[in-house]
Amino acid sequence: MRIVYPTAVTAALLALLSSAVRGGPVSVETLTTLVDKSDLLAVCEVTKIDDGKTEKSEKWNALITTKRATLHVYRGIQPADGTAANFDEITVEYPALKAGEPEMTNRPRFPMLHEGDVSLLPLKKTDDGWRFISEQDFAMVMPAAQRMIAVHPETPRDYLLVELASALLNGDYQTMGRAGKYLSDVGVEAPPAAVEGAPAKAVSPIGETVFSIVGKGIGASAMRADTRWIQMGTAVYNSAGAERPVIAELVANDEAVAPPFAFARLAFRKAGSGLDRQVIRLTVAHQDDPGEAWNAATTIAINYLGNADLISYERSALADARPGTIAVADMLIKDANHPLAPGASKAARDMLDTHGNPLAKGPDAETTRHAIALLARVGTDEDFDFFLEQIARAKTRESPQYQDYLLAAQGEKLRAKRALAVARLYIDDTTPLKGAADKTWRVCDVAATLVGAVAEDDFGVKPGAIPEVKEAGVERARKYLKAKEPPATRAAE
Repeated sequence: MRIVYPTAVTAALLALLSSAVRGGPVSVETLTTLVDKSDLLAVCEVTKIDDGKTEKSEKWNALITTKRATLHVYRGIQPADGTAANFDEITVEYPALKAGEPEMTNRPRFPMLHEGDVSLLPLKKTDDGWRFISEQDFAMVMPAAQRMIAVHPETPRDYLLVELASALLNGDYQTMGRAGKYLSDVGVEAPPAAVEGAPAKAVSPIGETVFSIVGKGIGASAMRADTRWIQMGTAVYNSAGAERPVIAELVANDEAVAPPFAFARLAFRKAGSGLDRQVIRLTVAHQDDPGEAWNAATTIAINYLGNADLISYERSALADARPGTIAVADMLIKDANHPLAPGASKAARDMLDTHGNPLAKGPDAETTRHAIALLARVGTDEDFDFFLEQIARAKTRESPQYQDYLLAAQGEKLRAKRALAVARLYIDDTTPLKGAADKTWRVCDVAATLVGAVAEDDFGVKPGAIPEVKEAGVERARKYLKAKEPPATRAAE
């Protein structure tokens, strides 16, 4: 059986590598360029980050803040002569978009450092102190672990490979995932030119080479089903983007694949029996880690939809109403007939009822949006009554989630009765819709589109329509809602 990748993958990769971004062409680092451009390759922990001055950048047409990171140096080498780094602490300045800057086309990919991160940083010495070798991070910052495995590198390039292997073997699950992503991101090296009269030297495939180094680090148990292999294989596979080979086909074949999959294939082959069950267990166990929900949902969608073990593990996770689990459920469960739908709607309802803080920001707010979408899509009639109650509460509290309920309803193509019930709660709200490209697009306009989907008449309410047309259309939607009101409501009037 042959592993086939869609042609779109190749096209997208070529587009990424050849496209120009604002400020210059993309330059993806390779292991060789990291060595050639660096005065110091240092494994550091970020102990402190301070904000410096913020200035308008003509190059990026944005406000750029100069950040200053204080770094504790665990180890490192100076590539010029291979000598060990002799530093305990250094600082490095680097650019970052000012917090709150709006999204921009061709957003610069500046280094993203966080306190507590351990990474290998390629640095150069300047008159102003240590700086990164490049302004943008295209495979420049490499994940690392505090401890280096006991494998002696012979060259600076080998040193990078050993550090990457150390991140996989000695790092936690998130560090393993970062290492897997780095295997995806790092540039492909061309074979070095041969000296006249001498055979050409091939560059060793990085995925297989790192696997070999990890095996040396594990030692004698590398020949057995060491549990670390399944952890590394799963973390690397799950981090490797949207286009992935099916695990069963990957393991069964020896066809050339991208570096992260080459590593994952070899690691999976050492995982022992019950590979699928082990991958599912680890994927579900870590889907609540920061940034892992999308990775987990992608792995499940490609490999395990309908798998009995998956249903069992996810059902247990949903009972705890974990944020990552709710996000994965929202991505995977398409209708109320799914075996996980009852547990998902209950988890979503419990999360909104217990943790739906109207002032929540960041991940909590994002999880709230996933829960809202789940309730709208797969909730029972009782759940939907709760959904409507939450809208009323959110409006009373002026919660930022108030409009999210409406957008979820719009995106889920609700049954007619439900769509009209939601529309009634918003049809008189002339507040501008947050984040809308059309700055004249209002909450009541979205409500009118809900009514229009039921009536099979858009009433002329469309983004970009002139205000008078939209206002007339909203009024027609109000009249339609009036005509469709439940008899009990009309009698009460």
